[in-house]
Parts: sequence; structure tokens; C-alpha cells
Amino acid sequence: MIQQLTVERLVAALAALAPIDGVSVGTFGVSSSVRIDFQAAATTTQRSNAAAALTAFDWSDAASLAWEQQQNPNQTALFAAAAQAVTDNLTFLAIATPTQTQAVAQVQALTRQMNQVIRYLAQL
Repeated sequence: MIQQLTVERLVAALAALAPIDGVSVGTFGVSSSVRIDFQAAATTTQRSNAAAALTAFDWSDAASLAWEQQQNPNQTALFAAAAQAVTDNLTFLAIATPTQTQAVAQVQALTRQMNQVIRYLAQL
């Protein structure tokens, strides 16, 4: 999965610099094994810029995951909110005898959490 994401990121980076028809990766992680199929309209400068970007390309999983987060900011925000919600819910569950005020606050928090999930799933 991460390799596919990395190749998608590579293609996007190269396509931003030059008109291309595609990219062929010989050995994953080895820039010298990659063939860029430029469109006929690609200028010499564009081809050089794309070749330089390929040479400097970061094949790491961390770079690909960071790029994916940039492509999906709503999903990234939802994951961060979910992590915080789990922490908050565990804190509430650790209260042996919650007060009525704490229980009401928890219901309100759960309602906000579910609204966020529903909006994300429904793309609202």
C-alpha cells in the first residue's frame, strides 16, 4: 500500500514539472531505475527539472504519509479528533461515580464526536 502511495506521489511530483504520460519504476526506491515517459510537448527545461526532481525524490514511508495527509486534510483532522476523543472517553470512563454535570458533558461531547464522524462519512 505504501509503495503505491509513494509511486502516486512520484508521478504527481513529476507531472507538476513536465507533461508526462506516465512513469515506470524498475526497482522501488532506486531513482536511476525509473523511466519517465514525457509527452512530446515537454520542453528541454521541463525534462531537466523532472529529472532533477526524480534524482532528489524522497522514497521514505514518512514522506509518503506526510504527502497523503496533505492530500486529505479532512481525514487527517478527523483522525486527530478521533485520537483526542478516545483519550477524553477513557478519562470519563475512569471516573468511578460521575456527577450529573460530568455525565451531561460527556453526552454533549459524544454528540459532537458523532456529528463529526457523520459529516465526514456523508461528505457534508
